[in-house]
Amino acid sequence: MELSNVGYGLFVGVVTFWWVSLLFVNMAGFGMRLETGVDGYQRSECSVKYGFLFISLTFFTLFLFEVMTGRPLHPVPYVLTGAALTVFYLVGLMMGLTYALLYILVTAAHAALLLGSVALLIAIAGLMYLTRGVDWYGYGGEEDNCED
Repeated sequence: MELSNVGYGLFVGVVTFWWVSLLFVNMAGFGMRLETGVDGYQRSECSVKYGFLFISLTFFTLFLFEVMTGRPLHPVPYVLTGAALTVFYLVGLMMGLTYALLYILVTAAHAALLLGSVALLIAIAGLMYLTRGVDWYGYGGEEDNCED
């Protein structure tokens, strides 16, 4: 009987200590508060800032090479580096647009056939417009291979 009273007293003492310490922690301003995570807009802003950082560090590296060696670089390395970075980011943009189109097609199941057909029509029309001046049979030669 006395042992259970000791156990009960120990339990009450621990619970009381826990509540009192929790009360003092809350009153003192200590503790933990959960914050919301990073949303998509903040991630996009961060990725754009890192993109500018990556581009500027690349050109700064070329400039630093020019200054440290004492030999001026021809403008061609700068142009080629800029073209490579442009292609890299344009490919990323095109992949993002492609995934966005696929997401729209998957989520709009009732209109997927119509949206897919319109997207293919636009893609084929764009390819036809871009290749309208290509001589498919001449391959740039002088003679006309279409007629016999």
